[in-house]
Amino acid sequence: MPTLPDMSLYSIETYGELQPHLTQEWLLTNGTGTFAASTLVGCNTRRYHGLLCAATLPPVGRVMLLNRLGEIVNVNDGFFDLSINQFSDGLHPRGDRYLRRFTLGHTAVWEYEANGVKVTKELLLPWGKNVAVIRYTLNPQRYKWMELQVLPFVSLRDFHGIRRAWAPFLTDNAPRGVKVTDSQSNHTVSIHADSGEFIAKNDWWYAHHYPLEMERGLDAVEDLYTPGRFQFRTNTKASITLVASIEGLRSVDWDAEIQNREAAYKAAVFQPTSGAAPKSAVDGSPTVKRLAHAAADFIVSRKLPGGGDGATVVAGYPWFADWGRDTMISLPGLLLVTRRFEQARQVLSVFASYVSEGMIPNRFDDYTNEPEYNTVDASLWFIHACFEYLRLSKDQKTFDKTLR
Repeated sequence: MPTLPDMSLYSIETYGELQPHLTQEWLLTNGTGTFAASTLVGCNTRRYHGLLCAATLPPVGRVMLLNRLGEIVNVNDGFFDLSINQFSDGLHPRGDRYLRRFTLGHTAVWEYEANGVKVTKELLLPWGKNVAVIRYTLNPQRYKWMELQVLPFVSLRDFHGIRRAWAPFLTDNAPRGVKVTDSQSNHTVSIHADSGEFIAKNDWWYAHHYPLEMERGLDAVEDLYTPGRFQFRTNTKASITLVASIEGLRSVDWDAEIQNREAAYKAAVFQPTSGAAPKSAVDGSPTVKRLAHAAADFIVSRKLPGGGDGATVVAGYPWFADWGRDTMISLPGLLLVTRRFEQARQVLSVFASYVSEGMIPNRFDDYTNEPEYNTVDASLWFIHACFEYLRLSKDQKTFDKTLR
C-alpha cells in the first residue's frame, strides 16, 4: 500500500506538468552517508542524481550504483512510459505527463495515472543499510490486465565520475534478479524482485545529459548500462517490490524498515514555547517535523579510530562528506537544540580522538578516510561546541574525560 499521508512532509500536485517540477529536487538519506536524490519528476539533471548512491566506507567511499529505472506500462497492448530522461537531443520519454502527485516523507512516492490505470511507485532507503527498495502498486481499474516492465540502469562508478559504455561489466542472472559487477573496480549491485520474472538483455543507453553539470563546466554526458528488464503482469490490484543492494539482499520487511526510520527521527526533541515538557519532534507542527527531518539527514555514522561506533555531520549533499569546521558550526543547531545529546557526544568524541597538535581535522579523505588538518578556526569552533554541549547536556563526565 502507498505510504500513509501522516508520514508525509511534502505533498505536491503535479497535474502532468513538467515545470517547475524539473527544477525541484528531493533527497532521501539513511544515516550512513548513503543517499538517493533526483528531480521531482524523476529526471536526473546531475551526475549525483540516482536511486542508490552507497557509502561503502561510511560516510565516504560513495559509489553510484542504481542511477534510474525505466518503467513501461502495457494495458491491453497500449504502452505508456512513466520515466523521463534528458538526452543530448532532448527530453524523452515524457512520463511527467502521467505524474499526478509527488510525496516525500520516510519514502519518496510518485502517483501516476495513464489511460485510466493507476501506478504508485515508492522508494525506501532502509536505515543504516546500502539498500534501496522500490515498490510498485498497480491498479488496472476497468481493464482485464496490465503489465509493468522495469529496466534498471546502473553505472557502478565513483559518485563524482561519469560512466562510458566500454566498461567491463559482468552479469549473473537469476529467475527474478541479476547481479552486475564492474570487473575493474569490483563495484557490485544486486537487484531482485519478489514476483514476476527477470528477462536478461544486455544493453547500453547513450548520451544521458546532465544540464546542471554543464552549467558547472563539467562533463555532462553519460552512458548507462541495463542488464535486462523485470516483467510483472496482473489482472487485479497488486504490487511488485524490487530490492537493490551491495549485500545481495533479496527481500526487505517494508513495515519494519519504516519503523526503523521513524525511530531514528524520533531522537529529535523540541521544547514547546509554552514551557511544557519537551517532546519528540515527530509529534510537533509540520514546520518542526520538516526541520527535524532535514537536520537528521546530515547526521551520519563514522567509526572511531579504534573501531567503535561514532557519529559525524555531513557538510552537504550531494558533494560533501564531513568537514570539521562545518560540523562544529552546525552542531548546536542540529544536535543540541534538538536534544540529540548522545549523538552530539559521539560527534565531539570522534573529532576529539583525531586531535593533532591542538587541531581537529578539517576533512577526511573521500577514499582513504585519512584526516586532513588544513583549517585555522575549526578548533576554536570545536571548543565552543564542547562548552555548549556541557551547558545544555550537563554531561560533566564526557567533558572532563574526553573533550577537555
